[in-house]
Amino acid sequence: RVSGQLLAAYGALEEEVARSPLAVTSAAITQAGVTTAVAWNFTQKMHPEVVPAANYPALVALSAKAERLPEFMAAPHGDSTYRRDS
Repeated sequence: RVSGQLLAAYGALEEEVARSPLAVTSAAITQAGVTTAVAWNFTQKMHPEVVPAANYPALVALSAKAERLPEFMAAPHGDSTYRRDS
């Protein structure tokens, strides 16, 4: 049941992001973009076998672009330490 809910949610999110792409720049990313990118990246790190990336190209692209932003690179998944570039 939970896997079905997860796949349904990612299916709907994929459709929405493909239809109406979110801005992914340091100046323009919104909470929706941050949340989507973080949730996707986390899911792919923890359970890629449940949510195959090949089925969600818009989410893959959004997350990859977000992960290249300096703000995301300063706090990578699994590191637990924010790195401030001074």
